[in-house]
Amino acid sequence: MPPRIAIVHPRLSEGGGSEAKALWFLEALKDDYDVYLVTMSRVDFKRLNECYGTNLSPGQVTIIQ
Repeated sequence: MPPRIAIVHPRLSEGGGSEAKALWFLEALKDDYDVYLVTMSRVDFKRLNECYGTNLSPGQVTIIQ
């Protein structure tokens, strides 16, 4: 079982610098770790991927709201 890592971000929206960092951390870690995203916002991976150039999907990241 791979190690687990959680990234915490209160609200993911388009156009923010801290959002970009959180999403790119998830992108970099998703293949080698069980990654969790802890957030209060609804997560729309399609929209966020388009905005930040990532390729994330619900099957790769566990969302904890």
